[in-house]
Amino acid sequence: MVESFRVANISDSSHGFRWLDGRLPKSSKIKFRHFDRVPKNSIERRVYRSNPNARPDITGYRACAEAVLGAARNELDLLVTHLPTFAVRTAGMRRMLPREQRLSARTPHLAWAFNFTTLPTGPKRAFLQALCPLIDRFVVFSSMECELYADYLGIPQERLSFLPWCINPPKLNNVVVEPENFILSVGRTGRDYAVLMRAMRRIPHCRAVVVASPQSVEGLEIPPNVEVKVEIPFEEVEALGRSCRFMVIPLIESEVPFGHGVLVHSMFLKRALVVNRTKGFDDYVTDEESCLSFSWGNDIELAAQIDRLWSDQDLADHLAERAYQFAVANCTEQKTIEYFIDYVESVRQR
Repeated sequence: MVESFRVANISDSSHGFRWLDGRLPKSSKIKFRHFDRVPKNSIERRVYRSNPNARPDITGYRACAEAVLGAARNELDLLVTHLPTFAVRTAGMRRMLPREQRLSARTPHLAWAFNFTTLPTGPKRAFLQALCPLIDRFVVFSSMECELYADYLGIPQERLSFLPWCINPPKLNNVVVEPENFILSVGRTGRDYAVLMRAMRRIPHCRAVVVASPQSVEGLEIPPNVEVKVEIPFEEVEALGRSCRFMVIPLIESEVPFGHGVLVHSMFLKRALVVNRTKGFDDYVTDEESCLSFSWGNDIELAAQIDRLWSDQDLADHLAERAYQFAVANCTEQKTIEYFIDYVESVRQR
């Protein structure tokens, strides 16, 4: 009889992020324990109420410490962390355990969604270089990150796995929705809305809606054919995505990739894409086959690509269908489930 496999889900969520809990087949015998930033005592609740982003992050450190101690007591079979901060924090706490505890209970550590908004530099880079080799496996969302993080942080490349960004696909109605006369650009992190504003100024006959954070559009001169919406509910963003003519993802030039969440969601909505020409997207879309692309900061090229799709709905439909087929084949939550179960089986067999 297969025994239950005990997994620690360690995240910086303050709302009880349960990841794959409840989504795995019962036959996998995987049981989750959750360690997160949800306040657990009066001190944590008092600090969190006054400032959810307070430093030091006492709820976050407590979550990582609880999981590490549980592993040291042989109560856990696998540690799963989400995002780099909790990955290295957990690795650092494990290194501080007494040597006999580190060696007697070597619970594997899987660092999920190991990606950065900017590459760490100086002491922070040195800190990661010291701790990342202690982590058993890293999951990233573009193949270029495997080589990037291996070289930059000294991670053995065989420990880095590329898995496409996966989601529960949005449900598409059987009723065909005629696209409205606007394009849509969505995103808070790593967006170059300045190049989009310059491009839209060149094509006044086209209309755009931009959903952004206040910081990402601060100081920009908004042309009259662009409407900016700030901090709107997800349901409203989803409705815009379903009704726009196509999507534009303008990114700041960076060594690390951005935008996979919006990219994949747009693919499932069957909306054509105009995106930056970046290695971070090469695993998902191909220029002229499933998207149109433009070079960093080039508003002339971006305007031309927008105008091209605006006047050619057949091309937009073709690109959208090709991208949708890729997403269906590679970017559903089922792919995440399959990967995770395979990894658990590999740990079980050690």
